[in-house]
Amino acid sequence: LSYGTEEAINPDPEKQRRHGAGLQFCPLKLQFISRMKMASCYCKAALVLLVISSFLEYDADASRGNPGANLEGQKRLCLVKGPCYRKTLVCPDSCPEERPLNRSHIACFADCWDNCTATCRWRKPNCNLEGAICYEPRFIGGDGVMFYFHGSANNDFCMVSDKNLQVNAHFIGKRPLGRTKDYTWVQSLGIMFSTHTFTVATKKVSKWDDDVDHFLFSFDDKEFTIPTKYLSNWQSPSSDVKVERTNDTNNIQLSIPQKMEAFISVEPVTQHDSHVHNYQIPLDDAFAHLALEFRFFNFTSKVDGVLGKTYRPGYKTPVKFGVPMPIMGGDEKYQTSSLLAADCKSCIFEPHAPSPDDDRFIVEPINLKCNNKFGSGDGIICRR
Repeated sequence: LSYGTEEAINPDPEKQRRHGAGLQFCPLKLQFISRMKMASCYCKAALVLLVISSFLEYDADASRGNPGANLEGQKRLCLVKGPCYRKTLVCPDSCPEERPLNRSHIACFADCWDNCTATCRWRKPNCNLEGAICYEPRFIGGDGVMFYFHGSANNDFCMVSDKNLQVNAHFIGKRPLGRTKDYTWVQSLGIMFSTHTFTVATKKVSKWDDDVDHFLFSFDDKEFTIPTKYLSNWQSPSSDVKVERTNDTNNIQLSIPQKMEAFISVEPVTQHDSHVHNYQIPLDDAFAHLALEFRFFNFTSKVDGVLGKTYRPGYKTPVKFGVPMPIMGGDEKYQTSSLLAADCKSCIFEPHAPSPDDDRFIVEPINLKCNNKFGSGDGIICRR
């Protein structure tokens, strides 16, 4: 920025109109102000613009789904709109890194959505937290209530259906002699958002081996692979989806910005489990299935699905308390015709529905007063 020129002292109104009213040149009576004071004011104006641009850059990161930005060392700045917006969280000394280079180290988890805290956790599904689907599928709802939903083997069911997100699950299972319903497990997920599709599934495994990866992936109907190495990752062409390995094999973290995150593992049904629960699993089928822990963002109040409806404001669970296996019914309401279909009776997904927060950020007006040790100025107002 130049200063001390005739143009600075008598600014051209037409040029000011073309450049917009966002930055009003500082003192209105510049003829009474020394060049030193003008230099100080313009420097401060430039500093304000730099700060604003950095805010916009942070918010651009947030729109890409980055919930926090490294500020310094163990500090994280929350960029998700909500109760934690722009709060600084500090990772504990016992887990200073969100993505530790050593897989045996516990990671820092900055909760920028609800609790505004940074805690230590392992980067794998926790089957006792909200949003979990594990075992013979046992759910922990968004309301914190545990329940079972068995569905039926070889069918697909809607887990979440909202205006701009659909999550379906394909169930596999076994019906032992004398039992009227199937034992079931989640074998694959089908996710739809905007006009995109993503699937993650397990291979059919005859004999389980922890050192062999059993994941199958696809994006928009095209299969892809991820190197079997800790922290190796894959991103979609437009960064709509990111998948990162949290172990060499059978553990990943899935991120779809502004919509959801999930820790996903592939696990077997062991012969010990089969014996204890009378699954009657054959020796040549490990019934490999998914263990899942979800975190969702920007749900509408009409969200539906076996899991999704438990996130509604004021939701009251219909399951019975005080019984060993509280069952959630409604198979007929949530069954879909395929893994990537949104045609269940309760589905509300719309492929072209706008996402409320995708391209929106808020910058509050900033009022600053230019001055230095020689006196005070009339100030500037920067508005987006």
